[in-house]
Amino acid sequence: MSQQRKIAILAAIIMSGIMSFCLSGFLSWLPLGFVAEWPSTWMHSWVIAWPLACVLVILLGSRVGGLAARLVARYSPE
Repeated sequence: MSQQRKIAILAAIIMSGIMSFCLSGFLSWLPLGFVAEWPSTWMHSWVIAWPLACVLVILLGSRVGGLAARLVARYSPE
């Protein structure tokens, strides 16, 4: 596996972990509020969300990057 591919996978793991951690915390807090059950609900949601988010980032990351590059090329003033 190339160095660039290793970096992309590690970035996907880190990015999906941070994003799923924050979103699962916020989205579990909205209906519950700060109650005693909230931290365990948050962690349970995060454990489910992180692997799913990671797989999606790995599978869709290059396509999204390509789309972003095309959008910038098309709409960027030069």
